[in-house]
Amino acid sequence: MTRLATALPKDPTKNGLAAIAGDLLLDPLKRHLVVAVVDCSKITTDTGTGDCDVTVRVLRIEQVHPDDMVEAERLVRRALEYRSRETVLPIDLERDLEEWFGKDVTVDMTTGLVVVPSDGLTDDPDEVDEVDEDQDASEGGDHDDDAA
Repeated sequence: MTRLATALPKDPTKNGLAAIAGDLLLDPLKRHLVVAVVDCSKITTDTGTGDCDVTVRVLRIEQVHPDDMVEAERLVRRALEYRSRETVLPIDLERDLEEWFGKDVTVDMTTGLVVVPSDGLTDDPDEVDEVDEDQDASEGGDHDDDAA
């Protein structure tokens, strides 16, 4: 099990949470993205089972600058993918794909295909033909009548 030490850094230059305390008081349910540097302050071993518990100490913690939120969210997602052993694309490739295709583009790692979110249009030829027929009907019906 992993535990978090209850104390934050006493040095105000290493504890950026003090800077957002007012925001937290005004809107306690609003979430804030922070970056922390941690290490292990203590290891506790259960002598009966041999299980070890780690206590994590926060060495430095800072709020992410609002201009960096998109990149920070990308890093959080990549960290989750890394931790869960999902495939992680190189970050520069992720940026390129987002620039080329938009924000929610993904890559199917089994096929290598770029998956772009649906725009609501269809590639089904039957549905396209139906739309064309509907358009013909709304434009005055059968075009063969015009030839007479």
